[in-house]
Amino acid sequence: MDESAALGYPVEDADVLTLRRLEAEALRRAVLAAFETGSDSGARKTSAGWAATALTLRRERRQILVDAAAQYERDVERCEGLAYYVEGRVAGRPRCLGALAEPVRPDDIRRAAYATGEAIALLLDRFTPGWQARLETDDTSYLDDLLQPAVADATRRDFSAGHRATAVARAREAVAALREERRSRRQALLARNDKVVLTTTGHKPLRVLGLDPMNLHRLGSRDVLPTRYLKLGGEGFVLELFDCQALTEGAGDHPLFDGLRRVTFIGGDGAGAP
Repeated sequence: MDESAALGYPVEDADVLTLRRLEAEALRRAVLAAFETGSDSGARKTSAGWAATALTLRRERRQILVDAAAQYERDVERCEGLAYYVEGRVAGRPRCLGALAEPVRPDDIRRAAYATGEAIALLLDRFTPGWQARLETDDTSYLDDLLQPAVADATRRDFSAGHRATAVARAREAVAALREERRSRRQALLARNDKVVLTTTGHKPLRVLGLDPMNLHRLGSRDVLPTRYLKLGGEGFVLELFDCQALTEGAGDHPLFDGLRRVTFIGGDGAGAP
């Protein structure tokens, strides 16, 4: 799984966020209908219809995403989403329903994929029994690939115009709040009097040698805030930073892996090697 792909996800695109949230709600409704008691035939049709809607929204969203970002979501669903699914089976209740009902943060790509991955796995239980065997023998298959043919002929369900309008408005508000949060975090760190600033002294940028992908926060097109662990290398030195905030400024197209122009950090424990 390429964790660096998450840094290239368009988290400030309100259209992408709107489609993600609508897809999550469609999956939630599909899972609820799949486990509904009573009229089995009617519930099955309802579940398949919402599942088909979710996959349609997903295709629409992925026309906007770069391939690496879309692939990252699918990788997380297959790995972590299936772990959620197994935990839910052991507990006797799905874990994803609560998460799907909550509006996902624009930048919470990984945790959102936990829930969508479990939801799709639950729908596969309903519509494609034995799907696990195919997934185990074919590492090029993904959960949504397996679900697509099972619901291809279903009549898609539609959200009301009011529901869609509300989703659009709330996504725009969430993106605006994220931009302000990023700006404030960056300014607060740079305003600190106890900050330490490392800059390149020659033509070679600083190199990222290690990091904790679960604790990275993108604050701008070139700025990333690791808050747990960062290992850096420069001309003649290696520096490891533990439990601290370290604002990095990228030197190339990728904010981390094309090298760093500058690193500003506060506090924490550090270990250096010549």
